[in-house]
Amino acid sequence: MAITLKKLERAHKKYKKHERRGSLYDDAVQIADEYPLQAAELILATWNPSQFRDFIDESPAKLKDVIEDAEPLLLDLEDNGVDISNVDFDDIGDDVKQLYSNLSVIKGVEYTGAAKVMHILDREVFVMWDRNIRKAYKVGTDDESYLSFQRMMQKEVKDIVKNINWPLRNEQTLAKAIDEYNYVKYTLKK
Repeated sequence: MAITLKKLERAHKKYKKHERRGSLYDDAVQIADEYPLQAAELILATWNPSQFRDFIDESPAKLKDVIEDAEPLLLDLEDNGVDISNVDFDDIGDDVKQLYSNLSVIKGVEYTGAAKVMHILDREVFVMWDRNIRKAYKVGTDDESYLSFQRMMQKEVKDIVKNINWPLRNEQTLAKAIDEYNYVKYTLKK
């Protein structure tokens, strides 16, 4: 069953009501374009706290290198004005998998953190996930699974984007709206 606009709106209200860390996401968004490493670190510290202890000792330099290496892909996505609804995952799939793989092997970033960092680097294209969301969509943690998940999310919202111009509210991206829906449906319940 496809995600509908009504479901996204309900999830957004519930997310705002129950998730107190949301303002830290907003803070990360504010600095992400100018300070992507610091925005990624804020996201990891807030949303991946148990792994962040492992990250802080030696991984910031590795994360910085991966972010710098990803710059051509991120600039290409930005220049082409794509978002989750219209990005061609066949065209960029290998780059997406490489970026995810490079992030997920960093100690303290790993699978959930990799998706969160990718999202903060491109909030239009990449949808975040966590263990509960992966389980609900029956996907693994490898790079092919992440790409498959992105394609699933794109398919889920195809009917929404036919009839409206996004963003609807406060410049929230469609990828973030999908994340809030998944988070409320599969993670907040837990």
